[in-house]
Amino acid sequence: IFFAVNGFRVATNYGGDKKGAAKGGDPAAYPTVDDSPETTRRFLAEAFGGDSDAAAECYFVQLRRVADAPRAQVVGHFDLLTKFDEKERFFDETSPRYRAAALNAMDALVSAGKVFEVNTGAISRGWRTTPYPSRWILEQLRRRNARVTIASDSHHAATVDCAFDDAQRLLEACGFEEIWAFDGKAFVKRRIKE
Repeated sequence: IFFAVNGFRVATNYGGDKKGAAKGGDPAAYPTVDDSPETTRRFLAEAFGGDSDAAAECYFVQLRRVADAPRAQVVGHFDLLTKFDEKERFFDETSPRYRAAALNAMDALVSAGKVFEVNTGAISRGWRTTPYPSRWILEQLRRRNARVTIASDSHHAATVDCAFDDAQRLLEACGFEEIWAFDGKAFVKRRIKE
């Protein structure tokens, strides 16, 4: 299974060398949007002149390209750029520009039949108290009859199912009755309350 996790990178080097290093590329990494609040603050200031809507537009334009990638079956944490927003607000999800960019990407990805991941990884790492994507995005996905799955992006056995009950309750509150689960060969529909 191939996940299209949106490792949004900006073409400016901030001196990190862990997450953003391109394979075979410059060892002094391009930062990713989920690296740290400090990196997010710097790339918004330096690459986008403080315009978080411009950064979101750039992010969602890149994410929209996944619609044209047939091997990518799952869109991993659609609004990853909001990872740190519960602790420090970087992006205004109510902004018309932000929403237009997100919905444009969403429409292309839903039309391409992608499965959207509801991710609890930032909960287990202490950055969020709710899964992403955000509730308003999940409501829009439901209106479009999008397929969703739940995953933890866990790096430790103890957090493999972190906050899955919360994710299921959130999906139900948004009107979902089923999720799509990978059975080892393909995604199959399962009722949330199984």
